[in-house]
Amino acid sequence: MIRERLAPALMAAMTLLASCGGTASAPASGSPSAAQPAASARTSAANLQTMKIAIPNKGLGLGWLDVAQALGYFERQGLRAEVTAMPPATSIAALQAGELDYMTSTGSATRAILSGNVPIRIVYIAANRPGFLLVGAKGITDVSQLRGKVVAGYAPQNTVNAVLVELLRRRGLDPSQYTLVNAGADDGRGAAIVNGVASATIFEVGSAVPFIKQGYPVLANAAEQVEVPFTGLIASTAALQAKRDFMKRGMAAVIEGQRTMRTQKDQAVPILAKAFDLGADDVARILDELQPGWSTDGRPSAEAIKFEFQQDMQDMKLSSLPREDQIYDFSLLDELSGKA
Repeated sequence: MIRERLAPALMAAMTLLASCGGTASAPASGSPSAAQPAASARTSAANLQTMKIAIPNKGLGLGWLDVAQALGYFERQGLRAEVTAMPPATSIAALQAGELDYMTSTGSATRAILSGNVPIRIVYIAANRPGFLLVGAKGITDVSQLRGKVVAGYAPQNTVNAVLVELLRRRGLDPSQYTLVNAGADDGRGAAIVNGVASATIFEVGSAVPFIKQGYPVLANAAEQVEVPFTGLIASTAALQAKRDFMKRGMAAVIEGQRTMRTQKDQAVPILAKAFDLGADDVARILDELQPGWSTDGRPSAEAIKFEFQQDMQDMKLSSLPREDQIYDFSLLDELSGKA
């Protein structure tokens, strides 16, 4: 359990006071090769093309972007990554307007496609398990104590809420047995438990660390219970047609970043510790917790797709399960892996 693994390092950190160069390993067998479109040498800074990528909020589950930037994977593809945090709805609109190249909120993208046939597609999946922890208010030590209490979520028809509700269900609590309030991003959800508005909430693993250090208990690890497509790359269909080489080079850099994060912890830890202002031991333990969830081929697992599609059909009152070709386009991934 993460609370058992983090406890010694977190206690040590409290006693004290309270993304680096490298080369990526060779691609694993069967995994997409990100090296194919790379230039033989890094492009000079003046000639780099800017690739705009939106994230919903800064989190360790998206640390592959920090790693790819710090280790020069984007530069090697002739790119300069400009990563901006913005709400998923804004990202989706910006993708369609050509103001963004990629966004990373896979759940929001899926629901946008299903709700209005929005011309975007998920082109790469980085993880198949959510990097979330259920954290209780002080005095709450077990999920069963949340019965009749308020639990803070993010927003309706959102992956955070879907995972939260499913996690509680698998731990014995039906939605009728607690009140779910939407408090927005990690900061808002954190304020809800600190101010006594909610008795628990769900945090991205990196965001949870400061709360754990302050004595807020970890009640459950979502990655141990739920499988769902979690973070990746989403592009507009127009960009996939008109800027194919450009988009492929960006994906290649991301694949290298994700591969380094899951296979070369010694390189990733110092980058992520600096980017998230966390101790190296904390980051190393979090990466161990995230390890089982990474996708090794850039695609969602069958169980992850099943959960996502069943949840979408229920929440959106669809007459039938979505089809994979409605949501995904892995043609760039196939080209990078030599399958096309």
